[in-house]
Amino acid sequence: MPLKIKPLGEATLPVLVLLHGWGMHTAVWGAFAKALAKYFHVLCIDLPGHGQSADVQATTLADVVDAIAGHLPKGKIHMLGWSYGGVVAVEYAQRYPEQCASLFLLGFNPCFVQTVDWPGADLKTLRAFEKSLEKNVAITLKRFAALVCLGGQDEKQMARQLWQLLCLEAIPTAETLQQHLALLIQSDVRSTLQKLSVPASLLFFAKDQLVPVQCSAYVNALNPQLNIQQLGGAGHYPFLTHKEKIIGIIRDRVSNE
Repeated sequence: MPLKIKPLGEATLPVLVLLHGWGMHTAVWGAFAKALAKYFHVLCIDLPGHGQSADVQATTLADVVDAIAGHLPKGKIHMLGWSYGGVVAVEYAQRYPEQCASLFLLGFNPCFVQTVDWPGADLKTLRAFEKSLEKNVAITLKRFAALVCLGGQDEKQMARQLWQLLCLEAIPTAETLQQHLALLIQSDVRSTLQKLSVPASLLFFAKDQLVPVQCSAYVNALNPQLNIQQLGGAGHYPFLTHKEKIIGIIRDRVSNE
């Protein structure tokens, strides 16, 4: 079963693959993807189990990466991963470095869940979402969308917009969402990030409620070769409020490679 890919922009432009976060699909990129398409051949991919790739099975991160790898064009590509998509992007770059020109990781934490020595998301909160999926998937995703938008400018309006975008596609099953949430909770790609050979830029956001901004210092200590930036005034869903700023950062990095 093929993954759903939505292409935008001229095919002659540099390829930029967009990988969305948990519970999302390609529509959440909205105007951000369209604006990127002025400068890149953008490939928006519905990850396995999400959006129009709902029937594609993947039980491990390796399965997710394999599913993506079989759908990408030959030659080097740029890849942007948001949140869970960032974890997938790092795994892809580790396995296929010769095919990856650069990474852009937004709202990404190499160890997503907080530990005694690493800042991250609260495990109890994530387990609560996991359990809530068993009762009502739609309500759970709507609550998650609100959490994603916390800290952004006019967060209530942002949450409404994000939910409207999510409703453009069928909602994944509880089993699928639990499976991929488990992959996110278990994810720890710190060792991969430490020895990453692909140029990578990481953007952290001051008001992100899922990836603490102080995580940037820990990541920098892990691998000082990474390009790390912080943006104020944004939460975990920065594409509405900081669209032009983020696009500018991406263009500058690609042009300087």
